[in-house]
Amino acid sequence: MKEMDLPLFSGYTFCKFDVQQRLPILVAPGVLSIVGIGRTPTPVSDKEIASIERIIQSGLQYEPWPFTKVGQVGTVAKGPLTGLGGIVVEVKPNVRLVVSLPLLQRSVAVEIERDCIEPIQLAHTAGAFTR
Repeated sequence: MKEMDLPLFSGYTFCKFDVQQRLPILVAPGVLSIVGIGRTPTPVSDKEIASIERIIQSGLQYEPWPFTKVGQVGTVAKGPLTGLGGIVVEVKPNVRLVVSLPLLQRSVAVEIERDCIEPIQLAHTAGAFTR
């Protein structure tokens, strides 16, 4: 077994700077762009940064996690429900996944461990799911 230190958010470096003086950052080796909406640089909120810092300093075990949000379509990647697709309706310590039967207009909710679910995207073809 080997312990490795990896970045929490691979490919990102967080810094504070004056948006009007961003050229020195953009020309730094390895920098591709500044995160933003369209071409407008958008800061990560101080509250979100403070939350991440608090987690890191807590001494608790932490790790990067796939972004999962309510309303997202997901599929079960491991465990007894592997391959099952549904919609995430709640994210707590576990994820609540809803599987629907449109023909019957009925649904079933199941609570599964967060590491069992993978987000998937709706394909452009009606009703098809793709990873």
